[in-house]
Amino acid sequence: GCSTGGRQGLTEAQRYPSDYNAIIAGAPANNRTHLYAWSVSIAQTLHKDEASYIPPTKYAAIHKAVLDACDALDGLKDGLIGDPRRCRFDPKVLLCKGADGPSCLTAPQVNSAQAIYTAAKNPHTAEEIYPGLEPGSELGWGIHAGPQPLSYATDGFRYVTFNNLDWDYRTMNLDSDVALADKVDNGLTSAMDPNLKEFFGHGGKLLLYHGWSDPNVSPLNTINYYQSVLKTMGAAAEDSIRLYMLPGMVHCRGGEGP
Repeated sequence: GCSTGGRQGLTEAQRYPSDYNAIIAGAPANNRTHLYAWSVSIAQTLHKDEASYIPPTKYAAIHKAVLDACDALDGLKDGLIGDPRRCRFDPKVLLCKGADGPSCLTAPQVNSAQAIYTAAKNPHTAEEIYPGLEPGSELGWGIHAGPQPLSYATDGFRYVTFNNLDWDYRTMNLDSDVALADKVDNGLTSAMDPNLKEFFGHGGKLLLYHGWSDPNVSPLNTINYYQSVLKTMGAAAEDSIRLYMLPGMVHCRGGEGP
């Protein structure tokens, strides 16, 4: 499956390695507590004051500016960014030179856009908690950067981490609260174990895919997990796992690519 299904697929490979001979896991939301923490941190940035919120009417202008800057980097101008990691787009190019309007960003909105592209990090250790979205994802920013925080993310902290109906997302701390979320979750809803020895040992094959323009689950999260498996399992794992990144595809399906 994909998204939650992708996470469930990885859970099968990690915890119940004899269940399947082959698993397809798309855009897996497998680093769940950290995804929620990143999402809440984005909400904190965009809703710290009224001026920081980016209305959806501006998404198209941001997306066009991204394509103008990075579409041709792969040698083909086709409306798709082959590898957004090569894109060095800076939202400052859209800074309003006069009055605010749908084709430009105010200074606080530039800051918010930069935050969406940026990983959440522990403020004390600078360790990455969760990667940001990639250039090309702008049309779907309303998922994490909409008028209200993503309910999945806030509910995860409110009902599971703190068990407090009055918990306010504005109080979330990327240090202590993320550590607490991990402790309470204890790996139950995440699937991050890179040791797939038993699954690969009986000939199991794992196919991963992710759309580069995914506005829901960061594509870099899947790349990070894939690389962690190769690092843990060694070169032999390359015969048992494959990762396919799809330019222009959004969350699990659709978008301007496949």
